[in-house]
Amino acid sequence: QLVAVTDALNNTTTLERKPGGEVLSINHPDGTRES
Repeated sequence: QLVAVTDALNNTTTLERKPGGEVLSINHPDGTRES
């Protein structure tokens, strides 16, 4: 499941989630990635 969140500055952060709801990784609009 891919969830995209766009904030007030029109930056898009995407969250990749496993079916169980666990977040696999977070991709920030500046190119950084959290896992």
